[in-house]
Amino acid sequence: MKTRKLFATMLAVLCVIGFSSCDKEETEPKGEQVDLYFEADMDGKSLLLPEGKDGYESQAVAYEPTAISGCVDRQAMRLAKGLDLKKSLEVALVKGTENCMTTCEQVEEMFQVGSYPFRRLSTEGGEGTVSGVVIRYTDVNGKIWSTDFGSGDQTGSSFSIVEHKANAVDTKSKKITTAEFNCKLYDGSGSEIVLENGRIVSRSVQCGYLK
Repeated sequence: MKTRKLFATMLAVLCVIGFSSCDKEETEPKGEQVDLYFEADMDGKSLLLPEGKDGYESQAVAYEPTAISGCVDRQAMRLAKGLDLKKSLEVALVKGTENCMTTCEQVEEMFQVGSYPFRRLSTEGGEGTVSGVVIRYTDVNGKIWSTDFGSGDQTGSSFSIVEHKANAVDTKSKKITTAEFNCKLYDGSGSEIVLENGRIVSRSVQCGYLK
């Protein structure tokens, strides 16, 4: 009899624990949690722009195609305070093609894990499937520093996409992309900023008006 009572008591305890665990699982938030941010050492000073602090947000930006020689399509990852671009960073993937992109699938193909060359945005187009990257930093005074300003010399620089996956956080973009880079930024007047240990985790692939 004592054994049966002991067994019944243990069973009741297990049931309570079991139901409590189930209730906990049901009330926990679902969905992937991802930290979106840009960080780097700029001229030896650390800079961190995280989404959710001081109004910063990660943005996937689609630019209208530009017809220069053929067509230039541009998709960007940006960390900024909404439309205020002071103290913000933008990483743009640029692709020159004979014809402008018309589908979202074509945009997604621009983002591939691997290394990318730097390129000038204003002068290059019509380059078949050649892709390149342009990185721009807007400082607190509104001055734009870019990898393709001035001489555009990027000897010793590097840029790689290290992860590209579906956006399981929200519906603000198709993908979330992680990129790492080192480069030189120019202001067009002869001044230069050295950017090292750059890393951006951002929403990406904004199809906009495309199918």
